[in-house]
Amino acid sequence: MKRTAFTLMELLISVVLIAMLALFLYGALGGTRASNVTMKSHADAQSKRLKQYALFYRDCVESYAFGVLATNDKHYQVLQLQTKNSLYGIAAPYVTYFVHAETLQLVRLEAAFPITLPVPYDDRERIHVSIIDSDVTDFNIYTGKVQETAESNATALPPGSAVPSDTGAGDTTQSLKSGPRTIKTHLLYLKTKAAQQPLLMELAF
Repeated sequence: MKRTAFTLMELLISVVLIAMLALFLYGALGGTRASNVTMKSHADAQSKRLKQYALFYRDCVESYAFGVLATNDKHYQVLQLQTKNSLYGIAAPYVTYFVHAETLQLVRLEAAFPITLPVPYDDRERIHVSIIDSDVTDFNIYTGKVQETAESNATALPPGSAVPSDTGAGDTTQSLKSGPRTIKTHLLYLKTKAAQQPLLMELAF
């Protein structure tokens, strides 16, 4: 006699096999989702670093004056510039980078006038504020040797020379590059808690 239906045992085996296959596919899908999240996180971090790099590069390379201020913490310095690069349509803006002592955020200030720290209350509405990064553990600019350009006979300042700063930020000094163009090598070092690798940017101008 020809059989026209499945037995109960065959149905149970089929159900178990389908359940095992579903569990396997669900696990594979979960692994794919986790991998996509990790890849997106890395891509977002790389995109953020590229934007930071481009902003630092344009601010520094297009600068008229370049100054580095020491602070009470050796892990942080203040970078002051007057540059051609503006995020807010200001002609030859003054730009200051500093790490906020409480929030550990790297802040970029831009204004049409020289910026002093701490910022006077009356100037706050006239200064544009941008948060560049958070959880910053190190922000330093290291300056290398000075070389004269082939187009200029300018004499560089002696190593270690500094101009006193009137920024009101305590006992600080400021080294400026202005007037006849000379070439200095600068290494910008930015490290945060979230990033595995610090941002290192070497500039010569």
